[in-house]
Amino acid sequence: MTELLFNKRLQVLVKNRDTDERRSFIRISIELQPSSNPVHRKDLVVRLTDDTDLYFLYNLVISEEDFQSLKVQQGLLIDFTSFPQKCIDLLEQCIFEQDKENPRFLLQLTSASSAFDHSPSNLNIVETNAFKHLTHLSLKLLPGSDTDIKKYLAACLSTVKEEKQQLEQKLRKTEEDLTRRLNYAQQTLSEKSRELDKLRSEWTSQTTSLSSRHMQDLTAEREKALEVECQRSEQQVLSLRRENSTLDAECHEKERLVNQLQTRVAVLEQEIKDKEQLVLRTKEVLEATQQQKNSVEGNVESKQVQISKLETAVQSLSEELIKRKQETLGMFETAAAGLRTGSVPHNMLDSKGFPSSLGHGFPITSTINSKYPLPLSCVSSGPRSVLSAHNQTSGPKAGLISSSFLLCHLCFPTFIRFFYYYVLCSHFL
Repeated sequence: MTELLFNKRLQVLVKNRDTDERRSFIRISIELQPSSNPVHRKDLVVRLTDDTDLYFLYNLVISEEDFQSLKVQQGLLIDFTSFPQKCIDLLEQCIFEQDKENPRFLLQLTSASSAFDHSPSNLNIVETNAFKHLTHLSLKLLPGSDTDIKKYLAACLSTVKEEKQQLEQKLRKTEEDLTRRLNYAQQTLSEKSRELDKLRSEWTSQTTSLSSRHMQDLTAEREKALEVECQRSEQQVLSLRRENSTLDAECHEKERLVNQLQTRVAVLEQEIKDKEQLVLRTKEVLEATQQQKNSVEGNVESKQVQISKLETAVQSLSEELIKRKQETLGMFETAAAGLRTGSVPHNMLDSKGFPSSLGHGFPITSTINSKYPLPLSCVSSGPRSVLSAHNQTSGPKAGLISSSFLLCHLCFPTFIRFFYYYVLCSHFL
């Protein structure tokens, strides 16, 4: 009995001598059939067919002796019992890789003739790697003769007939089964319909009774709920009234506080305005003070310059005063010595010997008048009047005072004369 091991369509790269390579789908079947040789039990049959071309047929029958020759020629490492499964594994690899752009495993069917007619062809299982195309297995298949093709077609026809008979039997069984199921389903449906009608009537009556009972219960529960809700609403109304009175009191208190705060805000705003005006006035005063300070600083600088000038003038005047004082003291000592001896020259007492510009009057204070009973006209009218006034006093002191006054009048300016008169009077009187 023939044992079918593999039967699938595969993509094969077909190439002959005069045509280019093309891809085609070819059915490959592998089966084990009983051997005609009593020594060997089974032979391996490899068959190539095309579903679109019924006359395309290639066969290869491999016995154990043929396999030994093939094993030696191609360097196979497996035995005959493992060879069919290995071929199937390689074909499955080709199926897995055939949809890829660059398949790793592929099938090649090559022929040395110009067409696939009656010449042998080689079926190669090739693995492509980065180095080379490695052929794992190469099988030489022979084209089927007319007898083989007839046998193949007859087998196909008988197979189709068997399949048809099997399908017809299966169809009849399926129809019978479906008819039986349909009858059973119809019977069941009629029974279920009667049961449904019965249940519907029962359900209608029960629903009516339950509805009425439910309406009664619902009415009672609704009345109870309304009573409870009414009592609860009354309690809530009372509590809300109390809360409302409390809230009214709080609202009045809040309004009073709001009014107080608004009043305080108005007062604070007025204070802020007053403060702002005060700040503005303070800024104006500060600016005026700053300007006055700047002007005062400028005046201080000018006054300091004037003071430095006056200090220089006072120093020079002090030096001049010391010099005049020394000269006056010398003249005073000479005059005093002459008065003591009574030999004062008359020309010293003559007003004509002094410049008229030195005879200007100057004020005499009350202190001098209190110490020296001289009339103010005497001091201011010149040296002659002073001398005549003091000549009324007898004695040498009067002559000495008169001489001193005369020298002061002649030698010093007006303001120095006054000071010097005061000194002389204090000294002698």
